[in-house]
Amino acid sequence: MFLMMVNNLALILVMLVVYQYLHERIYVRFASKQVFSTLSGLLFGIVGILSMLDTHDLMPGIFFDGRTIVLGIAGAFGGPLVASIAAVMCAGTRLLLGGQGALLGIVAIVEAATLGTVFHELVKAKRLTFTVPWLLALALAIHGIQLAINLFLPNRLGYEIIPIIAPTILILFPLTFLAISLIFLFLQKSQDEHASLNASELRYRMMFENNTAMMLLIDPEDGRIVDANLAAASFYGYSRQTLRQMKITQINTLNQEEAQEVLQRMLAANHGYFTLRHRDAAGEMRDVEIYSASLRFDGRILLHEIIHDVTDREHALRERLLLYEAIDESFNEVYTFDDAALHFTYASQGALRNLGYTMEQMRELTPMDLKHDLPVSEFMEYIRQLRSGEKSNIVFQATHTRADRTTYPVEVRLSLYKGGEAPVFLAIIADMTEHARAMDEIASQMNELKRWHTITLNREERIIGLKREANALLKEAGLPQRYKGEHIEGAQDA
Repeated sequence: MFLMMVNNLALILVMLVVYQYLHERIYVRFASKQVFSTLSGLLFGIVGILSMLDTHDLMPGIFFDGRTIVLGIAGAFGGPLVASIAAVMCAGTRLLLGGQGALLGIVAIVEAATLGTVFHELVKAKRLTFTVPWLLALALAIHGIQLAINLFLPNRLGYEIIPIIAPTILILFPLTFLAISLIFLFLQKSQDEHASLNASELRYRMMFENNTAMMLLIDPEDGRIVDANLAAASFYGYSRQTLRQMKITQINTLNQEEAQEVLQRMLAANHGYFTLRHRDAAGEMRDVEIYSASLRFDGRILLHEIIHDVTDREHALRERLLLYEAIDESFNEVYTFDDAALHFTYASQGALRNLGYTMEQMRELTPMDLKHDLPVSEFMEYIRQLRSGEKSNIVFQATHTRADRTTYPVEVRLSLYKGGEAPVFLAIIADMTEHARAMDEIASQMNELKRWHTITLNREERIIGLKREANALLKEAGLPQRYKGEHIEGAQDA
């Protein structure tokens, strides 16, 4: 009996291996459940028949074997079609073997396949689960009924046989059924996980290969490029085969030590974002954003990098930064204020120095807090004209008040910018202090010139008159005239 059980167990284990092979080759690869179920039914039927050919004979025509284990597992794990095919094959064989226990043997075959199928459907309906208690209960039910069937043997033979086979049927068979079921579940779970992993890797590979985003797979240990998709090959100007033979240090501008440090940071972060400079095959520098994530691929940890070319954006940002720096250091004052409450949102460094406010303080102020001499109604009219589009810019004169309450004259160029998320006013202020000082100096000089002009007006005619009077006095005294000249002498003759 022990040898019979060992042989049956070996047959069932071989069956499990073949079953898993069929599952992988037929069901997973070709997605043909009908073909897989049919072949599985034939497999279980063959193993059931082989187990029936290696029996423990109790008396002529009456024997028992491991067919119920095979058929119960066929129904529980394979379902109705698998169990039906296996049961028909085993029932036909038992009928051919004949003997006085043939009919009851067929009943036991049908009973085992039926209970296994019912269990399968209950699991499918989520009313039962493939757990040890339920599997053991199924095994006990199958073999308990099998044992009870022997009571119907002719001539009360069952009463003689049951005490002999009961320990084996009720203990050894259920435990064997449970052990085989657990092995079956383990293999099935491993197969499902393997299939899921293969499907996942296949999906990833398809996504990687055909994605329009540039992607690299990097080995973080040595920086080797394990793979690159077509988009990356096109961007860098290398073939995919060439990229697979390169290291990331041949693309980025970092040295070996810096590159390895970045790779380790990417690995430690698991998910990260980095901005670097890469060099293409033509030697042109490109600014790139790298979104990195670590993943297990082909049994090892790799870095999956998604690369975005941001060269144009970085160039524009650098130019904008230079512009901001130039504005900040400009002698002119530059301000922006929002279109809603008219609070300042930006003030250049030149403006902050001149006014004596911090940027935090400026955000609490409006232009009217600086222009105390300008009527609010006049300023709001300027705002209205810009909002309505009636004017694109307005130039006006005003006086600014500093934090220390001193003032200075300004010329304001005001416009409304609508290109951002919300409209903002832009004010460019020219400090007119030097201009006013120069105008005051010019006015002072003009006043001095007017005074001298008044003083010197008709001065020459008065001198000529004095000279004539002097000559007349000298003549009366009988002295020679002292002053000569056409204007002087002509006046005397007259």
